[in-house]
Amino acid sequence: MGRILAVGDIHGCAKTLESMIDQMEIMHDDQVVFMGDYIDRGNGVFQVIERLIALKEEYGDCITFIMGNHEQMFLQYLKDTGRHDEVRMFRYNGGTSTINGYLEGLGLFQDHTDITWDMLPQNHKDFYDNLVVCHEIDRYVFVHAGVRPNVKLGDQLMHDMIWIREEFLTWPMEVLPGRFVVHGHTPMEPHELDAYHEKYHDKFNTDSACVFGYELTCRDLTNDKVIKVKCLDQRVA
Repeated sequence: MGRILAVGDIHGCAKTLESMIDQMEIMHDDQVVFMGDYIDRGNGVFQVIERLIALKEEYGDCITFIMGNHEQMFLQYLKDTGRHDEVRMFRYNGGTSTINGYLEGLGLFQDHTDITWDMLPQNHKDFYDNLVVCHEIDRYVFVHAGVRPNVKLGDQLMHDMIWIREEFLTWPMEVLPGRFVVHGHTPMEPHELDAYHEKYHDKFNTDSACVFGYELTCRDLTNDKVIKVKCLDQRVA
């Protein structure tokens, strides 16, 4: 069996993602988990999704994609299942860069100002429809945001695993006794990540604030190593 790798929030940083993939040197016996938030804020959203789809086609079942809160908001927006405040929150949290990225990537920028589910290529629809909320490998639990403390994994709510923050992050004891939780969602600068991992030994945050000008992180859980790539992309929203 190869390595277990977890890659943090990408947020449309296509150039940074490409550099990370080069440095990861993925093998077919590795298990690679991308931790969600592939879209919004960065200027290469369409290219990020295209690259991730290609990666899945190349490596198959060894690649797993977690659903982030930004993907959930985008799907609610595309499928018109969100409330007005949820649609507004999607745009406020970088959704405009995703809409514009798709319009440009699909060659529709001159004739459209919005994107709908029906406008997406089928392989993009398949990508979003196949995102998972939780993934387990041995003792590792992979979720985008975290879990609610003192709740069994099978009883966790989807909303918590995609959105939870403070209660999970600051819980002083093991959040899932005997398990190690790998997550993203909460961007932290390098010194904040160091302090977080020094204090808590049952969870690892992969969100190293790439789209805010810091780094994209890949955690090699098998060898207890971290691969970091400085952000090479521009934040637009």
